Amino acid sequence: MNKLNHFTRFAVLILFLCFHKYSFGQGFYFGPKGGLNIALQDWNGFERDPLFSFHGDAFIESLDPNGTGSLFASLGYHVRGSATRITNSFFNYTQGFRFNNISLMLGAKRTIKSSGKSRTYYHIGIRGEYTVNTNLDDIVDSNFRAYLPFDLFTNKITYGISGGAGYEIEVSEFVKPFLELTLSPDLNLQYMQGPIANVENPFTGQLTTLPERNIRNFTIELSVGFKFLRKVIYTD
Repeated sequence: MNKLNHFTRFAVLILFLCFHKYSFGQGFYFGPKGGLNIALQDWNGFERDPLFSFHGDAFIESLDPNGTGSLFASLGYHVRGSATRITNSFFNYTQGFRFNNISLMLGAKRTIKSSGKSRTYYHIGIRGEYTVNTNLDDIVDSNFRAYLPFDLFTNKITYGISGGAGYEIEVSEFVKPFLELTLSPDLNLQYMQGPIANVENPFTGQLTTLPERNIRNFTIELSVGFKFLRKVIYTD
């Protein structure tokens, strides 16, 4: 909990330092965005099945009078992970591995094309994330539990990059809904476990050593959001 409190205070400080000057300029945009995730993971070089999850963010964005680009920051809740699916005529099994993360992202947007009251753009940024909890220790499988990840080996701090494209329309001067697609690969490991010795093999009953396990996140996110303008008007 102390790590979470430090992370939250750091996130708020970064948001303030990056955007306070825009608050006292011509104005800025703010609002919510959220949507669906296709969460994928690489386990020791092997791709897992996708976990269908969700995310939600609050963001702030600088106001660019020329409409060419802007800076932004977002803070929100993102579910990373993957799944195991086995489906055949006799057996249907699905198990999700969920890592519930608080994510801070700082980045920039650049307009690709503007036409009338709509525009397309691309965005890119860097992320830092804190894992609040997982469901790893809730997984019950008497035969294969030792072969699955444990929360003990979860890295609480992860980081990565994000990038993608979006489409935005202007409903009024003060409201702009948008649709956004984002690809978010992590640069470090979400989970890192060394070899574990003296584990009983459920098939032979003999003791064996489990190899090390490294897990890295990659997430595809589709977001719907609304930008609200806070406009600063100077009067004599």
